[in-house]
Amino acid sequence: MNKIAIVALLSAFVAAPALADNTGKFYGALDAGKASFNDAGGFPNPGVFRISGGYHVTPTMAVEASYSKNADSTLTDTTGASATISAHSIQFAAVGSFPMNSEFDFIGKLGIANNTADASSNIGSSFSASSTNLMFGLGAQYNLNSQTGIRVQYDNYGKVGGSNGTAKGSDITLGVAYNF
Repeated sequence: MNKIAIVALLSAFVAAPALADNTGKFYGALDAGKASFNDAGGFPNPGVFRISGGYHVTPTMAVEASYSKNADSTLTDTTGASATISAHSIQFAAVGSFPMNSEFDFIGKLGIANNTADASSNIGSSFSASSTNLMFGLGAQYNLNSQTGIRVQYDNYGKVGGSNGTAKGSDITLGVAYNF
């Protein structure tokens, strides 16, 4: 699966030029959605908010830096003991776009993510752990005009909670991107 995603992303880098050329322009984006922690012991999936900034290197490739923050996720057992996980991530990625027409682009991301998870319980224990992983993302963007687009994305950040952590973080978001 990862090989297919990488091939699709690399194909997007060499795709036909976009109809709205934003080469040499900066952009900003705000995204919100739902995060997921696979293998996290039953913790509920929290909401997520992401702010991003990027630069269009070519008509079909950009570089992007992002910060995402997950809402707290709390798990309570039948005895009243509870634990809360809070996570955030900083990502740096190459973003390829494959224009289908003047309004619609497919998006692919490949980069690194530094993930930090903080956990605490109501019985007094807590810990914090971080790890840096390969990240990838896939999505689509509907361009309202040459400056503003609405985008939906799936991003996978790899392990959350240290190099020995088993939880893997991902999210699905809906957002807006604006070219300056």
